[in-house]
Amino acid sequence: MINAGRILKGLYPPQKFKSALEQQDNSFLYKTVLYGTHSDHKIETNRLRLLEQDKAEPDWRRNVLAYVDAALEHGQSYSSFPYAMINMFQYPILKKSNDHVAKLWRAAYLRAIDDGDIPAPSTSILAEIRRKAKTDMV
Repeated sequence: MINAGRILKGLYPPQKFKSALEQQDNSFLYKTVLYGTHSDHKIETNRLRLLEQDKAEPDWRRNVLAYVDAALEHGQSYSSFPYAMINMFQYPILKKSNDHVAKLWRAAYLRAIDDGDIPAPSTSILAEIRRKAKTDMV
């Protein structure tokens, strides 16, 4: 595509994601953090710290948005924030990739379904995702 002069851009650029996320309430932001997935240890540590904080604290929201900015420097919105992508954009793709982030992503996606925070796909697709997630654990 590059040789043909075509430019490949993501469907959900970081700024579009961040702008949509800024419009959400603190409960939505909390679930975005809860189901966040990161292979970077510093970002994951920050995620866990945010979950322990009271979301009513004045700086909590600002800290969450800063965390999202940092996370998007190391990963894509669809893999780092499956809850937000599905609820804000009805993001339709879940990859079968075997990389570490994809494994984390599938696990977070399934937790969100099991918690009732995102809609489940059809029974057959959900069964396939669960099978793949089970092999991820091996």
